[in-house]
Amino acid sequence: MNRNISNKILDLTSSAMMISLAMCLKLIFSPLPGVDLTLLIILLTGLFLKSNISILSTIGISLLSLLMPVDIILSICTITIYLLFNISLVIFKYFLLRNKIVIYVMAPISALMITSLYLLVSIFTYGRTEGYSLYLTHLHEAYIIFFMYCLITPFLLKQFENLLIKIEGRYSSIYNKSFKKYIEESESNILKISDKKINYNIQLASMIISMMILISYFSFVPYKMVTKFEDINYLAAIIIVPILMLFVTPTWIKLAKKIGNLKVLKINSIGLLFALICTFSSFETNNLSLANGLLFTGLILFGIFVAGLLPINIEIIKSYERRNSLKNKTAKYNSIYGFLLLPIPFLMDYYSKSLYILFLFLIVMIILICLFIFNQNIMSDGNVLNINKDSFKTLKTNKKFFIEIFIQNYFIGFFKFLDWSLVLFFFLKFENNKIIITTQINETSLILFLIFGFISKYFAQAIFGNIKFKNNNVNRIAMFLTLISVTAFISFLISSYYINYSNMNNIYYSILLILMFIFGTAYALIEKTKAKRFKSIVSDDEFSLAMIIDHVMGNAFFSLIIASIFFIIILLTQASLLAMIILMSSFVIIGSILLVTNSLLKNKQKENI
Repeated sequence: MNRNISNKILDLTSSAMMISLAMCLKLIFSPLPGVDLTLLIILLTGLFLKSNISILSTIGISLLSLLMPVDIILSICTITIYLLFNISLVIFKYFLLRNKIVIYVMAPISALMITSLYLLVSIFTYGRTEGYSLYLTHLHEAYIIFFMYCLITPFLLKQFENLLIKIEGRYSSIYNKSFKKYIEESESNILKISDKKINYNIQLASMIISMMILISYFSFVPYKMVTKFEDINYLAAIIIVPILMLFVTPTWIKLAKKIGNLKVLKINSIGLLFALICTFSSFETNNLSLANGLLFTGLILFGIFVAGLLPINIEIIKSYERRNSLKNKTAKYNSIYGFLLLPIPFLMDYYSKSLYILFLFLIVMIILICLFIFNQNIMSDGNVLNINKDSFKTLKTNKKFFIEIFIQNYFIGFFKFLDWSLVLFFFLKFENNKIIITTQINETSLILFLIFGFISKYFAQAIFGNIKFKNNNVNRIAMFLTLISVTAFISFLISSYYINYSNMNNIYYSILLILMFIFGTAYALIEKTKAKRFKSIVSDDEFSLAMIIDHVMGNAFFSLIIASIFFIIILLTQASLLAMIILMSSFVIIGSILLVTNSLLKNKQKENI
C-alpha cells in the first residue's frame, strides 16, 4: 500500500517536473521565433516514461500554453498537435523505440503540422485571403522549427536514452514497460544475426532501390535544373554530389563499425528523404532565392547521405553471401535493375506537374525506409578494408599497377562525364553551321531521344557487364572502340561546319543514341576485366589492397577529376562547335597514347613470363 502511494507521488512529481521544464524552456526561448522545445519534452515523456506521466504532462503543458501571449488560434493548433503527438507516442512507443528512424521523421513533421493546421483553421475562420496572410506571418517559424527538430532529435534523443538507462536502477518505477523491455532486448539484438533468405532478399531489394534513386537523380536533376532556372551553368552544381560522396563515404564506413551497418543505412535513408524533399521542392517555388537555397541544400544532403547507402548495403549483402557460400551478384542486379526508374521522372515532368515527381520519390523513399526498418540484420563479419596492410610496402613500388590505374580510369572518367552531361548534349542544336544552347525541351521526340540515350547506355552496361569473356584483350578493345567512336563524332562535328544536313538535329540525336550504347558497352568491358587485369600484375596478397586503391584513388578520385575537367571546359566555352572539336580531339590523342602504353606494358609482361 505504501509502495503504491510512493509510486503515485513519484509519478505526480515527475509530471510536475516535466511541465515546469517545458514551460521554462518555452519562456526562455519565446523571444526567438520558431524555437520551441516543448515537443521534445513530450517526445521524451511519451517514449520513456509511464503513460499516465506522459499524458498528464502533455495536458499540463497544453493548458499552461494558453496563458502565453500568442494568437489564440495558433495556441489551439499547437495544443492539438501536442495531444495528437503524445497519443501517437503512447500507442506506438514500443515500435518507435525499436525503429527510432521513424521518430526522426515524425518529430519535424509534427512540428511543421502546427503551422499547416493553423493555415486550415485561419482560412476556415477568416476566409482564404486573410487566413493565408496570417499563415505567411508565421511561415518563417515553420521553417525554423522544422529544421531545428531535424537536427536536434537524433542527437538529443540518444543522449537522454543513455542517461535514463544509467539511472534505471534508482527510478525504474517511472519507466514504461515498453522501454524496460527495450533495454532488456538491446544487448541481444546487437548480436542477433539472421540467416533467413527472405532477409537477404529484402536487403537486395533495398540495394536495387538505392541504385534506382541514384541513377534517376543523376539523370533527371541536371535536366530539371536547366529547364527550371533556364541557365545551362546550373549543370555544374551536380558535381557537388560526387565530390561529397568521395570524401564522406569513409566516415560512414567508420561509423558503421561503431554502431552497425543497418543503423547507418537507416540514418542515410532518412537523410536522403530530406535531400529529395529539398531538391524537388526547389523546382516548385517561384522565389529564386528560396529555390536556390533548397536546391543546393538538397544537393549537399544527397551527396552526404547517398555516400554510405550503397557501399554499406553491399557490405551487408556480401557478409551474408560469404557466410552462406553464395556467389556475389550485387553488380549484376544493380546493372540489370538500376535504371528501371529512370524514364518515369522525365515523362511525368513532360506530361504532368513536377510536384508529382516529388511524390514519386517520396513513395520510393518510404518503401526503402520501411525495408530497412522491418528487415533483420544479416551482417556478421565486415569485408570492407579486409586487407593485408603490409602488402602496401611492396605494392607502392609496382609502377605497372599505378600506370594501369591511370589508363583505365582516364576512360572511366570520360564515361562518368557523360553520366552528368548527357542532358547537356540534348540542349544543343545545330543552326547555320553553329551550335546553339537551348534551356527548354518542348518536343516529344527530343524527350524520347534523351530518355533512350540514358537507357541505351545502361542497357549496354547490363548486357555486356554480365557476359563472360575469355579474350584477354577485351580491355584494350573497349578502349579502342571508345576512341574510334569519339573520332567518328568529331568527324560529324567537323562536317557540320561545311554541310547543312536535312534533319540535322535528328541525325545528331541519333548519333548520340548509338554512341551511348557503345560507351555503355566499353564501360562495362573495362570494369568487367579490371580485376583480371590487376591479378596479372599484382600478387595474391596485394590484390585486395589493389582493388581498394583502384576504387578510391582511381575510380573515385582520378576519374572524378577527368570528368570534372571535361564538364567545366564545355560549360566555360558554352559548348561552342570549335571547343567541342578541340576537347574531343584532345581526348582521342591522349587516349591513343595511353592505349599504346597499355599495349606495350602487356607485351612486355608477356616477354617477362
